[in-house]
Amino acid sequence: MLDGKVKNVACIRLLAALSVVFSHSFLIAESTEDNEPLQRITGEVLGIYGVFVFFIVSGYFVTRSCLLSTSPGHYLWKRFLRIYPAYGVSLLITILLIAPLLSGLSFSDLNGISNFWPTVVRNLLIPADVLMIDGVELYQSSGDSDLGIVLNPVYWTIKIEIILYLFVLFLCAFKLLNRWVTLMLCITSTVLFSLEWYSTVPHWGLLFGMPGFFAGSFLYLFMKDKEYTMNLSVAFLVLTMIAGCLGMAPKLFPVLVAYPVIALGFTKSRDLDKPLRSIDLSYGIYVFGWPIQQSLRAICGDGMSGWSFFAMSVPPILAASAISWFLIEKPSLSLKSRFQTRAE
Repeated sequence: MLDGKVKNVACIRLLAALSVVFSHSFLIAESTEDNEPLQRITGEVLGIYGVFVFFIVSGYFVTRSCLLSTSPGHYLWKRFLRIYPAYGVSLLITILLIAPLLSGLSFSDLNGISNFWPTVVRNLLIPADVLMIDGVELYQSSGDSDLGIVLNPVYWTIKIEIILYLFVLFLCAFKLLNRWVTLMLCITSTVLFSLEWYSTVPHWGLLFGMPGFFAGSFLYLFMKDKEYTMNLSVAFLVLTMIAGCLGMAPKLFPVLVAYPVIALGFTKSRDLDKPLRSIDLSYGIYVFGWPIQQSLRAICGDGMSGWSFFAMSVPPILAASAISWFLIEKPSLSLKSRFQTRAE
């Protein structure tokens, strides 16, 4: 699945997923992100930096997966198995179990909502930016917030991932998946992202995902026969801190931190993934985290701090992600060899 010398990627993804849960804890518990520590320091919450890291790692390994796949069908099959099984179960549990239990609506009430089944089918085919169903509210939101109607807002990144998977396949099919094209895409998307040209692309989330994704893609193509160095990692981290002092941290972070993130994944001095060799919790944390936190908020009510809500949320989210790994993701990934016509 990963190169043999990769040691810390599972740990990196785990921390990135938990950073999203951390930021969501403040939003859900306090109905605002104003007290989230990194929001105060950089103007952006920790979770968005975690999402940037996900895109960096994804760009690296999706590029590798495409180039090592035996056919377009094999590549798409592997991407489907990594994304859709856990996503589909998360979606169905949220809509068919959590929504009726917490909203007070019976299943027949839900069935009577005109857009209920179209929403289910549409989201199974293509993830929505934010999952909501007309008339379904998990709890009464405080103040002017409407958080109680948000069933899951993280699916927008999954939709962007799928678009980028197809883009990589397109580049590969036309012999364009090379270091110079990926570098150009990385630089261009970073400039557009910095200028906040979100309305100029069909899917606004593309400008959030492309800089980090193609930075990771470029690093795979440029560095696969080279060694990562500590000095260059430190240099990029210093540039990241300078960007932060200039108020540009959220805009330049995906590009500046890409090299240190991937370098950490290949470091020879530490093996942080050792306890995670047989389990990958990151994706389960990501897709099940929000529904579990919304459930806890509906049951416990408001009045908690983001810190205490995070501490309460982590154990059930880790348990759910472990179940997801062993019952959904791992069995699905064991089917990767389907469509494979020769050994990688």
